[in-house]
Order: sequence, then structure tokens, then C-alpha cells
Amino acid sequence: MDKRYFVIIIIIGVCCINLYMISNVSDVVGSASADAGKYTFTLPNGFSLYEHTNTEAQISNPGSNITIRIFTNLGKHDNFSTKYEEIDNDSNFKILSNGTINDNGMIIQSLFYQEIENSNNRSTFYFTKYDNDFRILAVGFNYDSQRNETIDIVTRIIDSIRLNYKL
Repeated sequence: MDKRYFVIIIIIGVCCINLYMISNVSDVVGSASADAGKYTFTLPNGFSLYEHTNTEAQISNPGSNITIRIFTNLGKHDNFSTKYEEIDNDSNFKILSNGTINDNGMIIQSLFYQEIENSNNRSTFYFTKYDNDFRILAVGFNYDSQRNETIDIVTRIIDSIRLNYKL
């Protein structure tokens, strides 16, 4: 065999290794993505896009009945302290827990609460990314057994949010 064939085989091998490494590290390659306004995010496993508009996206998991809504472009009055006061003063809700989550240096404010009438659990997460305020609302999870799983799903969504350069 000629030396050129060895060079071609080495180049093909390097290219294949690079493609594998790119697809292995990427959070978008091989996963479905959705738009929420001028941002895109990767759908967690088992979730599908229900609907989306210029300011929000709603995804759901039919197997676990968890629904997650991602809101972008929040107004001045849509922030964590306002939402906390609103829920705390509403007799239809009971606050289960609140606090902050540190996700790789990003501070996420979380609030877990429950509807008193039907024991429906909800959680709200506020964070800032790309100089924009976001709110994520999760509904339909079991607080006792799925709280950590819900936090994991939400942080995965937050980590995958990117600017949509196609707009």
C-alpha cells in the first residue's frame, strides 16, 4: 500500500473521533430542542413540546403527568418576592419549601407549594441568564418522592437554554 492510503486512513480516523467527541459532549445533538421566544432549550427525556409562543413554552411528560412551563421576557412585577407574597397571602395554597439552588454559579430561586383543595403540587423557579429573567413552573409532581427529580429536570433545562441565533 502506498503512504497516501495511511494518511487518508489517519485523517478519517481523526475525523470520526472528533465527531464522536462533539456528539458525546453536546446537549443538543441527539435530543429534541424547542423554542421559547428568542431562546432554545433541550427537552428532557420523556418530555414533549405541548405548545410555545413568543414568551413561553410548555412541555409535558405523559408518563408522569408532569407539566413544565418556561416563561421568558418577564415584566418588572414578575419576580420571586412578588410570587412568594402572592402565594403566601392566598388561602388556596400552602408553601412547602423555598430557597436557592446554586447551579454552577447560577443562583436559582425556588418555591414549592401545594393547592389545598386537591393537593396538586407546584414549583416555581426564577433565574437570570443572558441578561434576561426567566420563570419555570412545574406542575403535577409528588413533592415527597419527586422533589429532587424535579430540581434535576429544571436544572437540566436551565443548563441547556441557549440564544436562538436563527431568528
